Amino acid sequence: HFSALYDNWRQQFQLHLLASPISPLIATRGLSQSLAGTDVEHHIHFSQAAEMYRREFINRTSDEVTAIAKGNDWNVKSGADLWKSISSFDYHSPSVGKALRTQALAIAVLLAWLAASVWFARRSFARLNFE
Repeated sequence: HFSALYDNWRQQFQLHLLASPISPLIATRGLSQSLAGTDVEHHIHFSQAAEMYRREFINRTSDEVTAIAKGNDWNVKSGADLWKSISSFDYHSPSVGKALRTQALAIAVLLAWLAASVWFARRSFARLNFE
């Protein structure tokens, strides 16, 4: 279900980006969100890392309960060793290079806007008469 949801989000972003030829702000916003780590791809990356940590945590504590519990006695108490053996959640966000690769279309659109702006500026400058 999560995979389908993530695919939906990616498709929505691509659809949104199709409107960027109308305004460079749309492409700029997507690129800015990616570089700030607040875009869909960063959210998915974080969610997956957090879920992997959660599953590891649950498996370790479940294994501890299974090893200690006797019969129907579920009043299990673990010592500090269990909690020390479980590492802290250590998240590393994707690199800037990966963020830029996911924004290739936005960058291309912005470069097209830049090229068009330069072309119009040169054309306008050529029409000026300084006499």
